Amino acid sequence: MLVPGRKAKKPVVEGVPSVSTERVLIYRMLRSVFSSVGFRKMLRCYVSIPHWKEYCRNFGKKYDLDTAIEFREVVLGDPDLCRRIDLCSAGYLYVRINHEESLVCMRNGVVAELRQKLARVCISKLEPDLVILDEFQRFKKLLHGEDEAAFLAKSLMEFVDPDSGTQARVLMLSATPYKMYTLSNEDENHYSDFIETLSFLFDSPEKLEEVKLNLEAYRNALVGGHGDSDMSVQESLRSLLMSVMVRTERVGFTSDRNSMLVEVPVAAVSRLLVQQGLLLLYRRVM
Repeated sequence: MLVPGRKAKKPVVEGVPSVSTERVLIYRMLRSVFSSVGFRKMLRCYVSIPHWKEYCRNFGKKYDLDTAIEFREVVLGDPDLCRRIDLCSAGYLYVRINHEESLVCMRNGVVAELRQKLARVCISKLEPDLVILDEFQRFKKLLHGEDEAAFLAKSLMEFVDPDSGTQARVLMLSATPYKMYTLSNEDENHYSDFIETLSFLFDSPEKLEEVKLNLEAYRNALVGGHGDSDMSVQESLRSLLMSVMVRTERVGFTSDRNSMLVEVPVAAVSRLLVQQGLLLLYRRVM
Protein backbone atom coordinates (compact mmCIF):
# COMPACT_ATOMS: atom_id res chain seq x y z
CA MET A 1 0.00 0.00 0.00
CA LEU A 2 1.43 3.38 -1.03
CA VAL A 3 0.81 6.08 1.55
CA PRO A 4 2.35 9.53 1.02
CA GLY A 5 3.94 11.61 3.73
CA ARG A 6 4.43 8.85 6.27
CA LYS A 7 7.84 7.94 7.62
CA ALA A 8 8.78 4.60 9.09
CA LYS A 9 9.23 4.70 12.86
CA LYS A 10 12.29 2.49 12.59
CA PRO A 11 14.87 2.03 9.83
CA VAL A 12 14.41 -0.93 7.50
CA VAL A 13 17.52 -2.49 8.99
CA GLU A 14 18.11 -2.08 12.71
CA GLY A 15 20.91 0.40 13.35
CA VAL A 16 21.15 1.61 9.76
CA PRO A 17 19.45 4.87 8.59
CA SER A 18 16.88 4.21 5.86
CA VAL A 19 18.70 6.50 3.39
CA SER A 20 21.73 4.19 3.49
CA THR A 21 19.95 0.85 3.81
CA GLU A 22 19.55 0.31 0.09
CA ARG A 23 23.25 0.75 -0.65
CA VAL A 24 24.20 -1.53 2.26
CA LEU A 25 21.81 -4.14 0.86
CA ILE A 26 23.38 -3.82 -2.60
CA TYR A 27 26.83 -4.28 -1.08
CA ARG A 28 25.81 -7.37 0.87
CA MET A 29 24.13 -8.93 -2.15
CA LEU A 30 27.00 -8.27 -4.57
CA ARG A 31 30.13 -8.52 -2.41
CA SER A 32 30.61 -12.16 -3.38
CA VAL A 33 31.15 -11.13 -7.02
CA PHE A 34 32.65 -7.67 -6.45
CA SER A 35 35.01 -8.38 -3.58
CA SER A 36 37.21 -5.30 -3.93
CA VAL A 37 37.39 -2.96 -0.94
CA GLY A 38 36.91 -0.19 -3.48
CA PHE A 39 33.41 -1.51 -4.23
CA ARG A 40 32.40 -1.02 -0.61
CA LYS A 41 33.99 2.45 -0.58
CA MET A 42 32.20 3.38 -3.79
CA LEU A 43 28.80 2.61 -2.27
CA ARG A 44 29.57 4.70 0.82
CA CYS A 45 28.79 7.92 -1.07
CA TYR A 46 28.60 10.70 1.55
CA VAL A 47 28.27 8.59 4.71
CA SER A 48 31.21 8.97 7.10
CA ILE A 49 33.79 6.19 6.89
CA PRO A 50 33.31 4.88 10.49
CA HIS A 51 29.51 4.82 10.14
CA TRP A 52 29.63 3.13 6.75
CA LYS A 53 31.92 0.37 8.05
CA GLU A 54 29.58 -0.13 10.99
CA TYR A 55 26.50 -0.27 8.80
CA CYS A 56 28.04 -2.86 6.48
CA ARG A 57 29.26 -4.95 9.40
CA ASN A 58 25.98 -4.90 11.37
CA PHE A 59 23.60 -5.35 8.47
CA GLY A 60 23.03 -9.07 9.04
CA LYS A 61 21.39 -11.51 6.62
CA LYS A 62 17.90 -10.03 6.67
CA TYR A 63 17.00 -10.35 3.00
CA ASP A 64 15.62 -12.99 0.67
CA LEU A 65 18.41 -15.14 -0.74
CA ASP A 66 16.52 -15.95 -3.95
CA THR A 67 16.11 -12.23 -4.60
CA ALA A 68 19.84 -11.72 -4.01
CA ILE A 69 20.68 -14.49 -6.48
CA GLU A 70 18.41 -13.05 -9.15
CA PHE A 71 19.82 -9.56 -8.54
CA ARG A 72 23.38 -10.85 -9.01
CA GLU A 73 22.37 -12.57 -12.23
CA VAL A 74 20.77 -9.38 -13.56
CA VAL A 75 23.87 -7.32 -12.75
CA LEU A 76 26.29 -9.89 -14.17
CA GLY A 77 24.13 -10.03 -17.29
CA ASP A 78 25.06 -6.41 -18.02
CA PRO A 79 28.74 -6.44 -19.13
CA ASP A 80 28.92 -2.66 -19.53
CA LEU A 81 27.69 -2.09 -15.97
CA CYS A 82 30.12 -4.67 -14.60
CA ARG A 83 32.98 -2.94 -16.42
CA ARG A 84 32.03 0.41 -14.91
CA ILE A 85 31.66 -1.12 -11.44
CA ASP A 86 35.20 -2.53 -11.67
CA LEU A 87 36.56 0.74 -13.03
CA CYS A 88 34.85 2.84 -10.36
CA SER A 89 35.79 0.43 -7.57
CA ALA A 90 39.43 0.64 -8.64
CA GLY A 91 39.19 4.43 -8.54
CA TYR A 92 37.81 4.40 -5.01
CA LEU A 93 40.31 1.87 -3.72
CA TYR A 94 42.73 4.58 -2.62
CA VAL A 95 40.32 7.53 -2.34
CA ARG A 96 39.20 8.63 1.12
CA ILE A 97 37.41 11.87 0.20
CA ASN A 98 34.93 12.46 -2.64
CA HIS A 99 36.92 15.17 -4.40
CA GLU A 100 37.31 13.91 -7.97
CA GLU A 101 34.27 15.12 -9.92
CA SER A 102 34.63 12.62 -12.77
CA LEU A 103 34.84 9.73 -10.31
CA VAL A 104 31.83 11.01 -8.36
CA CYS A 105 29.77 11.29 -11.57
CA MET A 106 30.71 7.75 -12.56
CA ARG A 107 29.83 6.48 -9.08
CA ASN A 108 26.45 8.22 -9.09
CA GLY A 109 25.59 6.64 -12.43
CA VAL A 110 26.65 3.17 -11.28
CA VAL A 111 24.76 3.42 -7.98
CA ALA A 112 21.64 4.66 -9.77
CA GLU A 113 21.69 1.71 -12.18
CA LEU A 114 22.22 -0.76 -9.35
CA ARG A 115 19.28 0.72 -7.44
CA GLN A 116 17.06 0.53 -10.52
CA LYS A 117 17.96 -3.09 -11.19
CA LEU A 118 17.37 -4.05 -7.56
CA ALA A 119 14.01 -2.26 -7.57
CA ARG A 120 12.91 -4.13 -10.71
CA VAL A 121 13.93 -7.47 -9.25
CA CYS A 122 12.07 -6.72 -6.00
CA ILE A 123 8.93 -5.66 -7.83
CA SER A 124 8.98 -8.87 -9.86
CA LYS A 125 8.97 -10.76 -6.55
CA LEU A 126 5.97 -8.95 -5.07
CA GLU A 127 3.26 -10.49 -7.29
CA PRO A 128 0.47 -8.24 -5.93
CA ASP A 129 -3.23 -9.04 -6.16
CA LEU A 130 -4.27 -5.56 -5.06
CA VAL A 131 -2.34 -2.26 -5.14
CA ILE A 132 -3.78 0.52 -2.96
CA LEU A 133 -2.81 4.17 -3.39
CA ASP A 134 -3.98 6.27 -0.44
CA GLU A 135 -4.36 10.00 -1.22
CA PHE A 136 -3.68 9.13 -4.85
CA GLN A 137 -3.67 12.77 -5.97
CA ARG A 138 -0.17 12.99 -4.48
CA PHE A 139 1.09 10.29 -6.85
CA LYS A 140 0.57 12.20 -10.09
CA LYS A 141 4.17 11.70 -11.18
CA LEU A 142 3.88 7.95 -10.66
CA LEU A 143 0.61 7.67 -12.56
CA HIS A 144 1.49 9.91 -15.50
CA GLY A 145 5.27 10.31 -15.41
CA GLU A 146 7.85 8.84 -17.74
CA ASP A 147 10.80 8.51 -15.33
CA GLU A 148 12.18 5.37 -13.70
CA ALA A 149 9.97 5.69 -10.61
CA ALA A 150 6.85 5.89 -12.77
CA PHE A 151 8.01 2.89 -14.80
CA LEU A 152 8.49 0.82 -11.64
CA ALA A 153 5.09 1.87 -10.28
CA LYS A 154 3.38 0.92 -13.53
CA SER A 155 5.19 -2.43 -13.52
CA LEU A 156 3.74 -3.07 -10.08
CA MET A 157 0.21 -1.94 -10.95
CA GLU A 158 0.17 -3.80 -14.27
CA PHE A 159 1.45 -7.08 -12.84
CA VAL A 160 -0.17 -10.14 -14.39
CA ASP A 161 -0.16 -13.45 -12.53
CA PRO A 162 1.66 -15.95 -14.79
CA ASP A 163 -0.50 -18.86 -13.61
CA SER A 164 -4.00 -17.38 -13.72
CA GLY A 165 -3.40 -14.56 -16.19
CA THR A 166 -5.18 -12.16 -13.79
CA GLN A 167 -3.94 -8.57 -13.67
CA ALA A 168 -3.47 -6.85 -10.32
CA ARG A 169 -6.34 -4.62 -9.22
CA VAL A 170 -5.64 -0.98 -8.44
CA LEU A 171 -7.63 0.79 -5.70
CA MET A 172 -7.13 4.55 -5.43
CA LEU A 173 -8.40 6.37 -2.34
CA SER A 174 -8.82 10.05 -1.66
CA ALA A 175 -10.80 12.26 0.70
CA THR A 176 -10.10 15.26 -1.55
CA PRO A 177 -12.95 15.68 -4.08
CA TYR A 178 -12.50 17.29 -7.46
CA LYS A 179 -14.00 20.76 -7.68
CA MET A 180 -16.51 21.57 -10.40
CA TYR A 181 -14.42 24.47 -11.67
CA THR A 182 -11.05 26.21 -11.25
CA LEU A 183 -10.82 29.79 -10.05
CA SER A 184 -8.55 32.27 -11.85
CA ASN A 185 -6.32 32.67 -8.79
CA GLU A 186 -5.71 28.92 -8.39
CA ASP A 187 -2.50 27.33 -9.65
CA GLU A 188 -4.02 23.90 -10.26
CA ASN A 189 -6.47 22.83 -12.95
CA HIS A 190 -9.12 20.52 -11.51
CA TYR A 191 -10.54 19.51 -14.87
CA SER A 192 -7.12 18.53 -16.25
CA ASP A 193 -6.33 16.56 -13.10
CA PHE A 194 -9.67 14.76 -13.35
CA ILE A 195 -9.13 13.89 -17.01
CA GLU A 196 -5.59 12.63 -16.29
CA THR A 197 -6.93 10.38 -13.54
CA LEU A 198 -9.62 9.03 -15.85
CA SER A 199 -7.03 8.35 -18.54
CA PHE A 200 -5.22 6.09 -16.09
CA LEU A 201 -8.39 4.38 -14.85
CA PHE A 202 -9.95 3.75 -18.26
CA ASP A 203 -6.69 2.93 -20.03
CA SER A 204 -8.74 3.51 -23.18
CA PRO A 205 -8.44 6.65 -25.37
CA GLU A 206 -11.85 5.92 -26.87
CA LYS A 207 -13.68 5.88 -23.51
CA LEU A 208 -11.78 8.95 -22.33
CA GLU A 209 -12.76 10.87 -25.44
CA GLU A 210 -16.37 9.79 -24.94
CA VAL A 211 -16.32 11.20 -21.40
CA LYS A 212 -14.84 14.50 -22.59
CA LEU A 213 -17.48 14.84 -25.31
CA ASN A 214 -20.29 14.07 -22.85
CA LEU A 215 -18.91 16.56 -20.33
CA GLU A 216 -18.80 19.23 -23.03
CA ALA A 217 -22.35 18.42 -24.14
CA TYR A 218 -23.62 18.50 -20.57
CA ARG A 219 -21.86 21.82 -19.92
CA ASN A 220 -23.47 23.35 -23.00
CA ALA A 221 -26.86 22.06 -21.85
CA LEU A 222 -26.38 23.61 -18.40
CA VAL A 223 -25.24 26.95 -19.83
CA GLY A 224 -28.23 26.93 -22.15
CA GLY A 225 -30.60 26.16 -19.26
CA HIS A 226 -31.48 22.65 -20.47
CA GLY A 227 -29.35 20.55 -18.11
CA ASP A 228 -32.28 18.63 -16.63
CA SER A 229 -33.88 17.87 -19.97
CA ASP A 230 -30.95 16.08 -21.62
CA MET A 231 -31.11 12.87 -19.58
CA SER A 232 -29.30 10.80 -22.22
CA VAL A 233 -26.06 12.75 -21.67
CA GLN A 234 -26.40 12.44 -17.90
CA GLU A 235 -26.99 8.70 -18.07
CA SER A 236 -24.10 8.20 -20.47
CA LEU A 237 -21.75 10.10 -18.17
CA ARG A 238 -23.05 8.25 -15.11
CA SER A 239 -22.54 4.87 -16.77
CA LEU A 240 -19.01 5.66 -17.91
CA LEU A 241 -17.83 7.18 -14.64
CA MET A 242 -19.38 4.55 -12.40
CA SER A 243 -17.47 1.84 -14.25
CA VAL A 244 -14.29 3.17 -12.60
CA MET A 245 -15.49 5.40 -9.76
CA VAL A 246 -17.44 5.05 -6.53
CA ARG A 247 -18.33 7.99 -4.31
CA THR A 248 -19.07 7.50 -0.63
CA GLU A 249 -20.55 9.87 1.92
CA ARG A 250 -20.28 10.31 5.66
CA VAL A 251 -22.54 7.93 7.55
CA GLY A 252 -24.48 10.72 9.23
CA PHE A 253 -25.32 12.36 5.90
CA THR A 254 -27.16 9.31 4.52
CA SER A 255 -30.74 8.53 5.53
CA ASP A 256 -30.17 4.79 5.93
CA ARG A 257 -26.66 5.29 7.36
CA ASN A 258 -24.93 3.11 4.76
CA SER A 259 -22.51 5.78 3.42
CA MET A 260 -23.99 5.22 -0.05
CA LEU A 261 -22.37 1.77 -0.17
CA VAL A 262 -23.80 -1.59 -1.15
CA GLU A 263 -21.93 -4.73 -0.24
CA VAL A 264 -21.19 -6.83 -3.34
CA PRO A 265 -19.74 -10.34 -2.86
CA VAL A 266 -16.44 -10.88 -4.67
CA ALA A 267 -14.81 -14.25 -5.29
CA ALA A 268 -11.50 -13.48 -3.62
CA VAL A 269 -12.75 -10.96 -1.04
CA SER A 270 -15.85 -11.57 1.05
CA ARG A 271 -16.04 -8.04 2.33
CA LEU A 272 -14.60 -4.63 1.46
CA LEU A 273 -14.63 -2.04 4.22
CA VAL A 274 -14.23 1.57 3.16
CA GLN A 275 -13.57 4.46 5.53
CA GLN A 276 -16.14 7.20 5.72
CA GLY A 277 -15.87 10.15 3.38
CA LEU A 278 -13.50 8.52 0.89
CA LEU A 279 -13.66 8.80 -2.85
CA LEU A 280 -12.90 5.37 -4.25
CA LEU A 281 -11.46 4.97 -7.68
CA TYR A 282 -10.61 1.60 -9.04
CA ARG A 283 -9.69 0.01 -12.30
CA ARG A 284 -11.67 -3.03 -13.25
CA VAL A 285 -9.74 -5.85 -14.81
CA MET A 286 -12.07 -8.48 -16.20
